[in-house]
Amino acid sequence: MSTIKILLVDDREDNLMSIETILNSSEYQIVKANSGRHALQILLKEQDFSLILMDVKMPGLSGFETASLIYEREKLKKIPIIFITAHSYSDENVYQGYKAGAVDYIYKPIKPNF
Repeated sequence: MSTIKILLVDDREDNLMSIETILNSSEYQIVKANSGRHALQILLKEQDFSLILMDVKMPGLSGFETASLIYEREKLKKIPIIFITAHSYSDENVYQGYKAGAVDYIYKPIKPNF
């Protein structure tokens, strides 16, 4: 069985830890980034991610801006991005996320199904 490599991007350490705890499985290799810029630095070195879970609201580069920059690189265009947000957005903001390349949204607090 191959490992699924996931990039978690959130500016809050507690959110990163919560999501990592929910995804705690030998099937997943978790790589964490604490900002959009940090995520871009990681993606310059590693492109073999199966999924990116990214917070929308981050200081500096937002999740939308980071996703747009990620998808400018041909090698990264096939990595699906799921945005994680604590805010309920208007249809326009949700559309902006999908336009930036998101495949879906997850709303905080995340409730795992155990």
